[in-house]
Amino acid sequence: MEDLRFAPPCPAHRALLLEYKREFEQAGESIDGSAGLGLYRAFDQWLRCVQDNARPETLRPGSVLTSVYLVFDGELFVGMVDIRHRLDSGPSVTFGHIGYSVRPALRRRGYATRILRKALEECKALGLSQVVLVCRQENAASARVMQRCGARLQCCQRLGQIVLCRYCVQL
Repeated sequence: MEDLRFAPPCPAHRALLLEYKREFEQAGESIDGSAGLGLYRAFDQWLRCVQDNARPETLRPGSVLTSVYLVFDGELFVGMVDIRHRLDSGPSVTFGHIGYSVRPALRRRGYATRILRKALEECKALGLSQVVLVCRQENAASARVMQRCGARLQCCQRLGQIVLCRYCVQL
C-alpha cells in the first residue's frame, strides 16, 4: 500500500471531480469533506472558491483559510479532504478543522483512517496543537475513524433535525 498523496484541485481534475460528485449523487449521499463540491452546479465556480479560500489575500467573506486536496493512492483517486487552518470562535459544532470523504465504491478499505492521519500531520505542520473533528451522530463509521486517530468525544449538539458530535485530537 503506497502512501497517500494530497494534490490541490486544478482545472485538469474537472472530469475526475464531476464523476466523484456523480458517484455520491447516485448513492444518495452528500459529499462531506469536499469544500462544498455538491453545492455547486458549475465546476469552475467551485474551483475558484476553493482557490480563493486557500490564500489570505483572496479569502472570501465569512470563510476561513482552507486547504483542499484530492487524495490519491498511487494513480487511484480515492477521496478528498479539506483542512481549515483555524475555526471561528463560538459554541457551534457545525465544522471542524478537517473534513474528509472517500468514494463510496472504495469504502471499508482503510482509506478514511489513512486520510485523517495524513491530514492531522498537515495540521501539525500548520502549527495546530488541537484539532476539532465533527460528524453526524449516526455516522458511526466516521466516529470510529476519528477515535482510531486519537480523537475523544467532547460533546454532541442538536441542530434542527440532526445531532452533530464534536471530537478533539491533541497533536
